[in-house]
Amino acid sequence: MAMTARGRQICCLLAIVVLVLLGLMLLAFGKAAPPPTSIVFVLMHGTLFGQTALAAGWCAVGPFSLARRLTLSSVWSAAIIIAFGSNRWMEAELPDIHRLMSFSLVVGTELVLVGLPLWGIAAWFGVKLVSRDGKRMAAYYERQIGVREAMVLTGVVASVLGAARWSTGGLNDLSINKEALAVYSILTIAASVMAVLLMTHMIFAKNWMRSIVGAVIYIFVAMLGELLALPFVWPFGIDPDSYWAIAFIDLTQGAWLIGVIVLLQAAGFQAKSNDNRPADLALPAKSV
Repeated sequence: MAMTARGRQICCLLAIVVLVLLGLMLLAFGKAAPPPTSIVFVLMHGTLFGQTALAAGWCAVGPFSLARRLTLSSVWSAAIIIAFGSNRWMEAELPDIHRLMSFSLVVGTELVLVGLPLWGIAAWFGVKLVSRDGKRMAAYYERQIGVREAMVLTGVVASVLGAARWSTGGLNDLSINKEALAVYSILTIAASVMAVLLMTHMIFAKNWMRSIVGAVIYIFVAMLGELLALPFVWPFGIDPDSYWAIAFIDLTQGAWLIGVIVLLQAAGFQAKSNDNRPADLALPAKSV
């Protein structure tokens, strides 16, 4: 018996939830044993940047109302910070750094760098991801942010600060490793650029084949650009193993983005304009 459109949508959304939970478990319990080029270490960082970019993209152009998207994105981001920052194996890899507060900065920066361009694109072209019929989702867009969402955001901030105090016994001795900050700044900026390019392409692609092929091309172009720029921006000497590690971090992040967006497309979501027509990135033709 063929699966109904509603059943397929539920299955695809559940698959996204399961993948996200598995990724959070990797961030929380993955044994990032030395050296930093180990496969688990690479997968953890690719998952960190990939899930953060997805949280930002969901908030900017995802399905459901703004209030629901903002709430989900905030809770998701807090879970990423707490999971990765509380991983006890990261302590040996990143000495002299308050992990939870530092990764709050990393995640928050990527949320802004990815979210703002996508918000701008969504506002300029008047598009959001909705179901293909556009009817079931229309009512959700009327609901704006209220007291409940403000309370959720306050709870998210309190949870991160509480986890930071619990993990270190307080916030009085905040410390930072400048080399680690420089490395994560470079990785965060590169991950954000790739995420914006890839998600913009996949959201507006005309068909799934063009969507995936173009996304893979963007991954390799962004990765090549990052690797070529590394000798000029890396804060200390970089060896061949580090090149491979960064390349596989990019590939892992790209796999997260492609996988979740493909599942959303399979669930029946696509970018539509405010008047419910399929979105087109081409600007309107000028009248003659």
